[in-house]
Amino acid sequence: MRGSEMLDIKVGYQCNNRCVHCVVDPVRQKIVCNKERPNLKTEEIINLIDETEGTSIKTIVLTGGEVTIRDDFEKIVTYAVSKGLKVNIQTNGRGLYREKSCEFMANLPGLLFIVALHAPNAEIHDAITQVKGSFQETVNAMNNLRNINKETAAKIVISKLNYGYLFETALFARNLGVSEFCVVFPHALDFPQEIFKKVVPRYHIVKDEVNRIADFSEKEHYRVSFETIPYCICPDSQAFWHRNCDLISKVIENKSPKPITLELKKDLFNWEEIRPKMKEKGTDCCKCVFNLLCEGPWREYVQNYGFAEFLPIKEDKVLSLL
Repeated sequence: MRGSEMLDIKVGYQCNNRCVHCVVDPVRQKIVCNKERPNLKTEEIINLIDETEGTSIKTIVLTGGEVTIRDDFEKIVTYAVSKGLKVNIQTNGRGLYREKSCEFMANLPGLLFIVALHAPNAEIHDAITQVKGSFQETVNAMNNLRNINKETAAKIVISKLNYGYLFETALFARNLGVSEFCVVFPHALDFPQEIFKKVVPRYHIVKDEVNRIADFSEKEHYRVSFETIPYCICPDSQAFWHRNCDLISKVIENKSPKPITLELKKDLFNWEEIRPKMKEKGTDCCKCVFNLLCEGPWREYVQNYGFAEFLPIKEDKVLSLL
């Protein structure tokens, strides 16, 4: 759950990409090794949708794995819309690269597609997904969704393969007609150390690209958000601070009504409560003007790279920029 108006439904762990930064992959490997069932059944997903009735939930998020490659994808989406829910679909888009696969959604209201777009070209994107041709299929899907007037957002996960192309990817996504561009620092939980350091960059080397995107967003009124990038990474950028997801999360928490209860509550957790516990803050963070807003970096980042690059932003520094 996110706050109490949005419910994430992880439909399963199967995916047609093999992204180098994927935090789900270690879980998927354990499931395969244990010969467990990797996906929810159709009726299980339908039951979760049914149990939102009478609650404050207005939106469900279909995530995975990759939901669009399921045989029941059309049934799930159509059913959720019939219940008056908005549906956010987190996807790599490849299952929608044919125009025909999008036709059933043409007249369905309240759909938002959050598409993983990790580079502005096939060479880098395909290297990240480890599937040749995945870039072109993702771009085709975004064009198909635009042609039936569906809202799309693009999400890029930063890695050592693409950190120098963040701004270029933001421009590319804008030309594809996205409503928002989200820049995400990777959550590399349970990654072996050698893989972690091969995939996850240091924050200081992504600073310039993040600043360029934030400044462009401010000037061109392009909706951008930054996820798990602490305020102190860009200590001189109001444009970045305003678009920091830590701030957005605090707004969600403050506006959320009383917690909801579902019959399947044993299978649910509130992401707004769990997420900060997976992050870490340093002893000097209490000296930062953004201490109450910032959640800090992922704990595994600190375990691998330390805390030296996170320096508190003083109040007079902020006042000087106003």
